[in-house]
Amino acid sequence: MPDKKASVIHWFRRDLRIADNTALSRAAKPGLPVVPVYIE
Repeated sequence: MPDKKASVIHWFRRDLRIADNTALSRAAKPGLPVVPVYIE
């Protein structure tokens, strides 16, 4: 069985701002890989 690795999914709902995105900053804080998701 392969090793399971944790990651965080961040859902961009309205725009793709990263400079002042508090939720994205919090998602990245634990140091886990962040998987960005944006559905137009």
